[in-house]
Order: sequence, then structure tokens, then C-alpha cells
Amino acid sequence: MDVSGTIKSLRIKARLKQKDIADLIKTTRSNYTQKENGNTSFSADELLTILNHLKSYLAPEDYQGGMANILDYKPSETKQT
Repeated sequence: MDVSGTIKSLRIKARLKQKDIADLIKTTRSNYTQKENGNTSFSADELLTILNHLKSYLAPEDYQGGMANILDYKPSETKQT
């Protein structure tokens, strides 16, 4: 699973809405949706902010698995537009 997919999965497990996370990283829901769908990238600061926030909503095994997915992520190919 890619970074954006992992973030989405963790957000859903935490029962949070896209707007909740968008507000957290100080962006619009529309812009957040683009990031979560993989159309634009999360910054390192955004990822850390989101993961630290989600940590308080999830069981340790959910959070640690998601964090491991992000740390192990290796992009396969750059999307061509």
C-alpha cells in the first residue's frame, strides 16, 4: 500500500472525516482529498502531524502497522500526466 492509501486506511479506522484531517494540517478538504487520493504528495510535516494525531485514536498495532507501511514505502514509478 502506498503512503496516501495507508493514511486513508488509518483515518477510516480512526473514524475521522477528511475534513477533520484537512483542518488539522490547515488545508481545504478538497486539497486534502487530492493528497489522500495520491494526486499530490503530503509534506513530511503533514505526515508527521497526521500520524501523531491518528496515534491517539488507534490501537498500537493499527498505528505501528501503518507507520511501518509508510517507512517501508518505495515509489515504484512516477505518475505521468
